[in-house]
Amino acid sequence: MRAYRVQMHNARGKKTADFIQFAADHIEAAEICASRFRTDDETVTRCAEVNPSGTFEAALWAFGALVQEQQLAELVRQYGETNKNSGTPTRRVHMQAWPVKIVEGRKYYNVDVGSSGKYIVTKDTGDIYGIKGYGVIHTGHHFGTLATVGAWQWGGYRAIPA
Repeated sequence: MRAYRVQMHNARGKKTADFIQFAADHIEAAEICASRFRTDDETVTRCAEVNPSGTFEAALWAFGALVQEQQLAELVRQYGETNKNSGTPTRRVHMQAWPVKIVEGRKYYNVDVGSSGKYIVTKDTGDIYGIKGYGVIHTGHHFGTLATVGAWQWGGYRAIPA
């Protein structure tokens, strides 16, 4: 799984989004951008493969890729490889539900799955939490740290111990 930095601008040229997304290749990354994260007046101005700048960023991106892989695997487990009626691959049918993007905030990284915020990673410690509202930590839902992501199953509605 590769990481891609995506930037979008509106019709007036103002930057509206800057995030990291994950895809198998550049074609899939462009497909995810075009179908999932764009609103009517936005255009994707950058979708380029990037490498992490440090160990924390590498661990964060590995976490995002793991969440995406497990979310997609769970969808395939539930619905099969292809849609029974149309024969369209499940990953295309459910394009709104599985792509992960990481958005950097002042104190946290928001890890969004599909169109919803799902996890927050603290910048100082790497702790992973669920969210109450976008950008608000739910301290009662602590899922370990970036060093312990392998101890959890991330494919369901909420992470559970593996």
